[in-house]
Parts: sequence; structure tokens; C-alpha cells
Amino acid sequence: MSQDEQDPAEGAAAAEPATNETADSAPTLRQRAEARLQGLGVEAADGLENWLPAAGRRALHELRVHQIELEMQNEELRQAQLVLDALRARYFELYELAPAGYCSVSAEGLIVEANLGAATLLGVTRGRLIGQPFSRFMAQDDADSFYLRRREILATAQPQTFELRLCRPEGQCLWVHVSATAASEGQGGAFLYLVLVDISERKLAEDVGREQQESFRLIAENLDGFVAILDHEGRRVYNSPSYTRLVGERDIRGSSSFEEVHPDDRARVIKAFRETVASGVGQPLEYRFLRADGGVCLLESRSGVIRDAAGRCKQVVVVAQDITERRLAEARIHHLAFHDPLTQLANRLTLMDRLQQGMAASKRSGCHGALLFLDLDNFKSVNDRHGHAAGDLLLIEAATRLSGCVRAVDTVARFGGDEFVVLLSDLPAAATEACAQARQVAEKIRHALAQPYRLTIRQAGQADTGIEHQCTASIGVALFMDHAASADDLLKWADAAMYQAKEGGRNRIAFHAALRPGRNSRQVSGRRRLPGEFDPPGNRWWREQATCAVVDALYARYPSLARRFGPGGRQACAADIQGHLDALDASVVTGQPGLFAEYAVWLKDVLASRGAPGSYLAESFELLAGFLGEHLPAEDGGHVCPLLRATSDALRQKGLPARSLGARVSPLADASRYRKAALGGRQKLAQKLMRELLQEGLTLTEASVRLIQPAMVEVGELWQGNRISVAQEHLATAISETVIARAYLQATFAAPVGRTAILAGVTGNRHTLGLRMVSDAFETIGWDVLYLGGDVPIIDLIRQIDASPVDVLGLSLSLPAHLVVARETAQRLRAELGNRCPTILMGGLATRFGERIWRSLAADAWAADALQIVEQGGL
Repeated sequence: MSQDEQDPAEGAAAAEPATNETADSAPTLRQRAEARLQGLGVEAADGLENWLPAAGRRALHELRVHQIELEMQNEELRQAQLVLDALRARYFELYELAPAGYCSVSAEGLIVEANLGAATLLGVTRGRLIGQPFSRFMAQDDADSFYLRRREILATAQPQTFELRLCRPEGQCLWVHVSATAASEGQGGAFLYLVLVDISERKLAEDVGREQQESFRLIAENLDGFVAILDHEGRRVYNSPSYTRLVGERDIRGSSSFEEVHPDDRARVIKAFRETVASGVGQPLEYRFLRADGGVCLLESRSGVIRDAAGRCKQVVVVAQDITERRLAEARIHHLAFHDPLTQLANRLTLMDRLQQGMAASKRSGCHGALLFLDLDNFKSVNDRHGHAAGDLLLIEAATRLSGCVRAVDTVARFGGDEFVVLLSDLPAAATEACAQARQVAEKIRHALAQPYRLTIRQAGQADTGIEHQCTASIGVALFMDHAASADDLLKWADAAMYQAKEGGRNRIAFHAALRPGRNSRQVSGRRRLPGEFDPPGNRWWREQATCAVVDALYARYPSLARRFGPGGRQACAADIQGHLDALDASVVTGQPGLFAEYAVWLKDVLASRGAPGSYLAESFELLAGFLGEHLPAEDGGHVCPLLRATSDALRQKGLPARSLGARVSPLADASRYRKAALGGRQKLAQKLMRELLQEGLTLTEASVRLIQPAMVEVGELWQGNRISVAQEHLATAISETVIARAYLQATFAAPVGRTAILAGVTGNRHTLGLRMVSDAFETIGWDVLYLGGDVPIIDLIRQIDASPVDVLGLSLSLPAHLVVARETAQRLRAELGNRCPTILMGGLATRFGERIWRSLAADAWAADALQIVEQGGL
């Protein structure tokens, strides 16, 4: 073959420049093109080479190879473009859409490049951002520090991180975290590459945390109590400065918080702490703490837990308070509540409690007890001559002597003023021996108190004054054992015996004597007799004997009582007989037999509602008349026996008049609605009815008397008739008290008239609703009122009037038994107070017979209801 006929491929191969590539090197573009051309088989397929000379074949081959090379280069360029586009998209996502701001700043501090994040942070479009000084967007305080940092970073090429405040054009400022790195361009120009991260929320949280921490610090450092933060094992992490008062100045961080807990309390405190850690619920605790000075204080603590991210208990916060003084104060208050503050003896409250316990113990053991009532003779002269300071010293000395005369198991109490009571327990079961021992103790007391009192009066700035005073005591004694009497009865008996000792010449001992048939009641009565009063109802022994006899007779005559009323029937029957005696006493004292007749009518209806036999009441009157007629002297029995028998006959013949409460003023039409609302617990309706009356122009007193009073009288009738429960009656009363109290706020009051009234329920009268109306009536007409409520003892009335002289004393009486008490109260007030005794005004349901009643009770005036107070201008 000639040179012209040489194969084109060979020629192309010969034309290919020599290379140093080894066999393992990647093929060149020419080689890859030759390989592809050969693979396509184009030259063999078209046969064109056969018609061309060798030079033509070589040229055609070169063209074909070059074409393939171009195609391959185009494909590579296209692939490179796709990769470039993907990289650009990735760059856009990573740079432009990054949550951080990226910014390049020249050495002169100008912004040369920024992503969208930086533009958003700075509040300016990216186009307007380029070329701006970066310092323009900084807070003034940070611009100088950034300038120094920029120079340092460019000079040292060391990256730095810091925080600064950026300010947007509209004035909003934000905190950013900056990562700054030095960089340079190809031409040698240096610049800073900044990464900006918005940390405003973190800064805000840090500020809030810092404020909370500062608040906690201020609270902990200024709190009177003690604040501790403990780890989950009870080691101290933090303690408020106040802990130095407990543990001294030493550093206690890391120490166990249980070390200073009193050993007797430590196990309990550790157990509570572990339960708190386990449950996450703090427990209130009281425990003793050993102070650094060797003392012991009582701490009261409350705790809470701090949890970690997983919800586990990380720390326990304990807030404690020293309650030592509080507990001591409570102990002092408790002591004051049950002891007389002057003599430190038991007071009346403690005495009554121990008397109840003593009576119960006597009943269980079968041993006697004794109550000694003492009154110091000639005590008033000490106060009159030397002042109350001397009187107080004498009382203290008398209390000391009394305490030294009795056993530790006995009780010595100051009853009031110069009156003392001694309770003796565990006396012999035999009455004669018990009486002898009680007399022996009483004589010992009488002798001790009769010794001269040498008192030293100390006054500031003056020399001490010594005085000597002779003071004796009158002592009344009442024995008890398994007795049906109440504690109040025993006190009355001992008090009556004490008065008997005084009347016998003072400095004496007198025993309360139980009356026996055939003895003169006047000679042995335990209390001073009132004109026109017969003794048996006023003497507890007679009352008990009469009650037991009549109850036994009724149960023998009516066996059905035991079956119908069960074990409590006898007690209810005894209460009925006691009520008969109270009503008899009231009728005789007031000279109003009609009181007993009305009592009989009322009780007849009540017993009928209970289901008692029809003849039960008349029979009880007959039996009571028989007992009293047999055991009373003729002059006393002549007062009551005919009245009992006449009332019994009238009951059998149905000749008693119907009972009438005789309201002085007519009730309002809404009284029935009010009653239903009060019984149904509809307090808002009851208040609405009252409010409407006040808005219509009725006064507080008129609305109370004409709306509430008749409604509550009917409630009482329903309860007595066994048609409503005790709970309903109490509910209606409570609602009425609330209605009156709220209406009081809307009442109109007259100008002060300079007069004062004390209002109280007599001893035993706990019904205060009407008394509250009277109090409001006095206030609306300009009076000042001292409202004492119900069941006020006579001695307390006397003390109150002594302390605050008044113009009028108003006494409320609800039941017949209160009439006798009211008369005793009025007479004792006049005897004790003399010309200082105020005008005595009486009222209440028990006085509804008006003048015939109140004049017999030694009262000065009477009011049928609160409205009459207003009509009379007080009196």
C-alpha cells in the first residue's frame, strides 16, 4: 500500500502528538472520540471512503472525530452547567436563606456583601445595604468597641465572637451574637466576614432570669424567715443570709441540712424530705433546730421542688420560719383563755369544764365531790382606801393561800371580782364522811384567809407603801354524787349557801341543805326568798323529787310511753315536769295565773304533735299537785295546788281558751312569703322582700317587726308543733339575722341624742332575734347601744354597768322560766348598784301580758316590740 492509500485511522494515529501518558492514564478527548466513532461504525456503513482518495479519507475522518469531540465537550459543558446550577441553588439556600445573617465588611468598615438574613436583621433591603457603614446600624455604646475589635481581628487574623446591639432605621434595637473572621481578596484587600445571629429572645430571657434572680436575692436576704436550696440528697446549695442567725457565720454550703435538726425530730424530717423528692410534692413540717449558740428553736417549713428537663427532682427549695415566739405566745394566750390573768388561777371556763369532769367522775366512782363558793368579806374597803392596786395584791395573796389549802387534784378558780370557787374531788362515798372532809377543807381555807394581809404597794418614783388589812371569807358548800343536777345548779346551790353564810354574820361556812318533808322551807332554802314566791320550784331538791315522783307515776299509768318513746322518753317526760314547775314559779312570782293556763294550752298542742296520750298532760298536773300538796307547808301548797288542779280540770273539760300571741301591730301581707322563703333556705328572696319594703319607705324597725317578727313567730309555732325540724328552725333564724344585718346598712339614723342602752338576754335566754331588732331600733333614733347578746350572767351585767354607766338596761325574756330570772336580776342589780342602777326595761314573748307582768318583775318600763321603742323615743 502506498502512502496515499494509508488507513485514515492509522494516519490519524500518526498525526496524534506523542504523549508521556502510560497505559493506565485516562483516555484523552481524541481517544474517546476515536473510540466512539469506531463504535458507531459510521465509516464502514456509508462506504464513502471508498470513493475518496487517501487525503480525502483522512480529512473526512478528522471531521468526524472533531464533530464527536465537540459533541462530547458540549455534553460535558451541559453536565457542568447542571452541577453549577445545583451548587448555586445550594449556595442560595445555605447563604441567602440561612437563619443567620452573613455580612462582609471592608477594612474601612463598609458593608460589601450581605445575605437576606443580614438585610432582614438590619431592616434594610440588600440593595440599599451595600456600601453602608456597618457602624450605622449599631447602638452608640457598641460602635467604639466594634471599631477596636475590627482592627484587632484584621491585624491578628484571629477570629472572635462577641455580642452587640443593632439598631434598625425605625428605632427598634436587637441583640446579635457575632462571629467575626478575617479574610482577604486576591488583590490583597482585607475584609471581615461576619455571622450575625439574633439573640434578642435569649437576652430577654436572661434579663427576666436576672430580674427573678435579683428578686429572689432581695426576698431571701430581707425575708424574716430562712430560705434554703438543697440538692436531692439534702445537701445545701444555697442558704439565705438569715441562716447566720441559726448556724453562725460559718460556710455551710455542701453540708447536710439534717445535721442541726434535733435528734428526736431528725428521722421524721429525713423521711418527709425523701417523700418530697420521690413525689415532687412538698410537705409542711414543724421541727426543732439546734442553733449555733446552743439554743433550740422551733421551725415551721414548707418545701417545693425544682425539676430538670426530664421532669426529675433536681433541687428542693425550703422556706422556714422561726415560730418559737408564736408558739410561746399561743401558749400564753391559751393560758389566758383558761386562767385568770391576775391570780393565775383557773377561770370560769376552766372551772365549768373541770366541774363537768368531776361530776362525771363522781358518777362513775360513786365518790362525793364538793363545790366551795367563797366571797371575801370587807374586800371593797381595800379598794376604797388604798386603790385597786392594793386590791389586786390582796386577791393575789388570797389566791396563793387558797392554792396552799387544797390538793393538786383539786381546782381553785377565780369566779369573778372577789369570788373564788374550789372544787374538791374523790371525797368518801358516805355522805357524813364527805361532809366532814369538805368542812375540814373549808375551815382550813377560812382560817388561812382570815390571817392579816401585809401588802407592799410600789409606785414609780415614790417610796414603797406597806399596809395591813384584815379580810375574812364567807364560804358556801354544796356536795354532789351521781346527781341529776347540772353544773349551773351546783354553782347556784353553793352561791346560795355562801349568801346564807354572809347573812349569818360572815366569816362562816354554810352547807346547801336539801329540804326534807316536814321541815320549814324558809329555814333551809338555799337562796333568799322573793315576795310571793313559793319555795319548791326554786329549790333544786324539791324539783328533782317532784319530777322523779311524777315521771314514775306517769310511766306506771301509761305503759305505752316506754314503747312509743324508748329510752329517751323518761328524759323528755322529766323535762316536761321541770317546765311545769318553771311555769308555776313564773305565775306565782308575777301574780298572773293566766301565764300557767296559756302554758298548758301551748304544751297541749306540742304533746299532741308528739303523739302523747290525750290525758297525759292533765294527769301530770294532777300528780304534781298531789306531790306538792303532800310535801309542802300549807301556805305554799295553797298557792299552787289549786292552780294545777283547776288547769287539769279545764284540760279534761276542754275549757281552756285558745292560745293567742296577741301581736300589737298587724303583720304585712308578705310575712307568709318571707316565712316560706326562710324555711326553704331562699335567702335572696328573703332579702328581696326586705329590700322592697325599705325602698317603699318603711323604716328598718317597722319592716323587721311587721315582716320578720310575725314570720318567725309562726316558724316557732311550727317547730313546737313538730311540723318542721330543728334544722329548718335554725336555718330560718340564721337567714333572718343575715337579712336584718344587711338591711341595717340601708337604714336611716337620727342624730345622736347622747344616751346609751345596754341590751341583753337574761341568763338562760338564748333567743336574740327580737333583741337584735330592739338594738337596731334604739340606734335608728340616735341612741348608743352596747349589745351583749343572749344568756348574760347577772355578775357580767353588773361589771359592764360599772365599767360603762348607761341610761337604760334592756332585758329580753322569752320563756316563762325567764320571768323568775328577770326578777332576780332586777333585784340584784338594784341591791348591788344602788343609785347607779339604770332604768330597767323588759320585753320579749314572756312579757306579752304587758304592765301586769313587768311591774311584778321590778322593772321600770316595758316594750311590746322594737317598734314601740321607736314610738316612745327609747323610753
